[in-house]
Amino acid sequence: SLLPLLDPTRYAYVSSVYVRPEARRRGVLRALVSEAERWSRARGLEQMRLHNVAGSVGAERAWEALGFAVVEQVRLRSLVPGGKR
Repeated sequence: SLLPLLDPTRYAYVSSVYVRPEARRRGVLRALVSEAERWSRARGLEQMRLHNVAGSVGAERAWEALGFAVVEQVRLRSLVPGGKR
């Protein structure tokens, strides 16, 4: 069987989303995702995907509430002494 991220080969990718703090918890993100979903379905796409920074509890909760599930973890090993993780 194929890995979850290899099937299907075409999908919508949410590249970047930012909601200003004063507009948060007012349905802005939900409306943006809803429109992206409508756009994706109109093109016959079966999935929407995104990456988010690990450790942001608020972002993780928001994406989970919108139906996005974790299907992969990315790990990093710095090759530079004292390099950022």
